[in-house]
Amino acid sequence: MNAYLVWTVSFLGLYLLWLVFIAVRSSKQKKGSLDQFFLADKKVGFLSSTLTFWATYFSAAAIIGGAGFYYIHGVGNFYFATIAYCILAVITGTLGKRFWLLSRKYPEIRSPIQLYLRHFKSPGLETCFVVVSLLCLVP
Repeated sequence: MNAYLVWTVSFLGLYLLWLVFIAVRSSKQKKGSLDQFFLADKKVGFLSSTLTFWATYFSAAAIIGGAGFYYIHGVGNFYFATIAYCILAVITGTLGKRFWLLSRKYPEIRSPIQLYLRHFKSPGLETCFVVVSLLCLVP
């Protein structure tokens, strides 16, 4: 056996032991509801929410097709993407803070559609949101 294989097996073994330790330790703690698990008991701050949103957005753009889009349409489109990211940053910093505060005020609301419907109470508006979302997201 060479040194690389020894170090690799040692590292993976220690890593697996650490995971088992964490699993055993967490299994002995008090269990909470799914709401507490998935939503961190609604105690996530604005900065962590924003950074999570941005990480999700950029990884989706990179993994789903950013490279292929620039390959097909040219690198010149990168300037438009840069402008869109700047606009998104401004919107996240202004409207995002308000949406985050409203999500704390109304914890039963899970999406922007529900936030608007709470105020307007219009089934037609809900249908419009769903159609526009499908038209923008599916292609």
